[in-house]
Amino acid sequence: MDLLQLQNQIRRQPDAYEDEFHQQLHHFYSMLHLFQLADVSQSNENIKNFGQLIHFLSHVVPSYKKDPQALKFPQDLLNLLQNHYMQLDSNLRRIIAKALALLQNRHLIDRLQLLPILFQLFSIPDKQLRVLLFDHIIHDLKKVNQKGKDLKTNSALQSFMYKILKGESEMAARKSLEVMIELWRRKIWNDDKTCNAIVSSCFSKHHKLLAPSLNFFLGVSFYDEEELEDEVAQSDNKMRDLSLKAKIVVVTKRRGKKLRAVERAKKTIRKVTNKAETELQGSYNAIQLIYDPQSFAERLFTKVKQAHETFNIRLLMLNVI
Repeated sequence: MDLLQLQNQIRRQPDAYEDEFHQQLHHFYSMLHLFQLADVSQSNENIKNFGQLIHFLSHVVPSYKKDPQALKFPQDLLNLLQNHYMQLDSNLRRIIAKALALLQNRHLIDRLQLLPILFQLFSIPDKQLRVLLFDHIIHDLKKVNQKGKDLKTNSALQSFMYKILKGESEMAARKSLEVMIELWRRKIWNDDKTCNAIVSSCFSKHHKLLAPSLNFFLGVSFYDEEELEDEVAQSDNKMRDLSLKAKIVVVTKRRGKKLRAVERAKKTIRKVTNKAETELQGSYNAIQLIYDPQSFAERLFTKVKQAHETFNIRLLMLNVI
């Protein structure tokens, strides 16, 4: 029986397959010991097998919540990621991150233990991993604040993210800023603490933080260049389709069906426009939450006069002022 079949059997009858589960758990700890001895440098086959075992255990451990040995697995997996994330194979690192996200969703790991480690992983040059981490963090914080603001969790993570914004890793700072802006846009973290953390990014030593921070106060959404190009292309296609449908209406006999298609297209464009206006209004609210707007404007003006930044950044600063 392979791991996938065993996984399905355990989900249906966990008590009947407890011995098989413990056998695989023992196998995991044997491989973990070998990885630690070899400083997690292993052959591709061992890495693949270890990843499959981690994937399997992360799905079945929740079926054995009363088993002390099973409850050790999430913490030991977290320790492996925390202590060796720089040396781990990229595929294995992503598998471990997914497994820990799943275990946290099943309430087997505290989010205040896991999320700070995930923010540290933003510094790794692995785009797929960063997308995975970003999606999990946004989804998790949306869930935890769904029924009401979780002040303890929000405050702890905001303080941690503020340290990352001030840290040495530019990529980690950029992704943390992106998380904060996305949480603001979704009205999850739309408080003064978030706003003023973004204020500090307007004077960051990391130049790639300046434009998104300034654009935040101008009501411009945070986009990577590739995402911005995709968004523009989609908008152009919508307008072109609308124009084409309007021309077809003039020459076709089936006017009723085509007119309804045009109305649907117009409704879609109105929805997109209203969303943009709402985000712009949110940016004005952010400006009102700045603790000391006078000092903020003066510091920006000083940076403009120093002319250390590029022309485009200085222009953004003047627009914010």
